[in-house]
Amino acid sequence: MEPSNYHKDVREQYEAFPYPPRNPADEKVRLENSWHDFLELINFYCFRGRNTFSQEIRVLVAGGGTGDQTIFLAEQLRHNRRAEVVHLDISEKCNEIARRRAEVRKLTNITWVHGSVLDLPSLKLGPFDYINCVGVLHHLEDPKAGLQALRSVLKDEGAMSLM
Repeated sequence: MEPSNYHKDVREQYEAFPYPPRNPADEKVRLENSWHDFLELINFYCFRGRNTFSQEIRVLVAGGGTGDQTIFLAEQLRHNRRAEVVHLDISEKCNEIARRRAEVRKLTNITWVHGSVLDLPSLKLGPFDYINCVGVLHHLEDPKAGLQALRSVLKDEGAMSLM
């Protein structure tokens, strides 16, 4: 999809000001978390308590920024060799910070993708069991198109956390 000027402006904003501001060295002393990405809560609210997260699971963090949700989810899934967390962001600067954070934690279950939520149908990344998309859709000229792109890569029995 050809990016609009609006899309380019958003990308440039996050290249200049990666969000949230994080120092990868801090990963040695703390783990940032978000209430909606605790596996126990995802299981309760999204999977009715039936997911042990020990089987194959694919997670997409769409608009992952500097990696808070990606790192937190990957850390929780670190011992499941069949788990994959895909981090997607339009800012290469944000992706680089997130990658460095994962390296500090020695996380190997993350796939890094530089791109837009709007590109999801053409990126052929799905399907996903769980999608986290927090603080992203309001940045799009057409949030409905973003939601449709997310839905296109979500498994029928999958779940999304949106904000």
